[in-house]
Amino acid sequence: MAYLNESDRGKLRLRRSSLITPGDNEKLLAKTARSVADVCIVDWEDGVVASRKAAAREITAAALATEWACAERVIRTSSMDGAGFADDIRAAVAAGADSIMLPKVENAAQIVRASELIGAAERESGREHGSVEIWALAETVQSVQNADEIAAAPRMTCLLFGGGDLGADMRLKRIQLGANRTLGIHRYEYFYAYSRMVTAARAEGVDVVVTGFTSFADLEGSRADAEISAQFGFTGALAINPRQLPIYNEVFAPSDADLNWANAVLDAVEKAARDERAVVVVDGSMVDGPFIRNAQHIRALQDLVDGKRAV
Repeated sequence: MAYLNESDRGKLRLRRSSLITPGDNEKLLAKTARSVADVCIVDWEDGVVASRKAAAREITAAALATEWACAERVIRTSSMDGAGFADDIRAAVAAGADSIMLPKVENAAQIVRASELIGAAERESGREHGSVEIWALAETVQSVQNADEIAAAPRMTCLLFGGGDLGADMRLKRIQLGANRTLGIHRYEYFYAYSRMVTAARAEGVDVVVTGFTSFADLEGSRADAEISAQFGFTGALAINPRQLPIYNEVFAPSDADLNWANAVLDAVEKAARDERAVVVVDGSMVDGPFIRNAQHIRALQDLVDGKRAV
């Protein structure tokens, strides 16, 4: 039985955990390259001061020429309205980035412009047209309002939800992230944005990643926050610290209970087909199309996890 059918949108990828590191720090880049993160993000925006931008491009290029454990390497560029943005695009493509993360994306027009610059950079560096994809960092009220058009823009492969700037835009009484929350561990004030972005992303077949728990020393909090994000439909989380990576890799992958259920469902479906029965029952409950698709997704995701372990 095929694990996924044609009604499931988008290519399934392993993006349970992402780790971001400044692009001008050789030691941290080397550590990130050896980490257990599924996605490694190199920061050329907030993590690098203006006087170090040029150095960051050179240091990153040298680092990306080495072997990395992660399957996907993403470079976050400087501001799209800054003087160095086009230079960042050319340098990132030439350095071999798999994807480029655009900061503070608010509409599709910004992505279209970036895609054109990426296309020109691909031609200059001899890379295949369309080989470099785009992550969009959505962190403002305009990002939420325009989530559909952002997700549908050229080269889009992942939406990254950012809470801090969005909270400021929403004029929250006080931005509360991590251990300083007074309303409990879950970020209730962002739940509408969660659903809005997850739905927009899934409709267009792109992934959606949440910025993780900011109090990285609180591993129980990191796990609880990740659990609800996974239930909302997020693909994975951006780790604030490497200690969160094993938690995110576990939470955003199928649990033993999930996998046992999926196997039971798919086995029951196959048996029903052999017996020419339309009714499928698992553990005393009726199982129909949505449950079968969910089981297929769980099995397919586990195959990707097993494939990474085998490398």
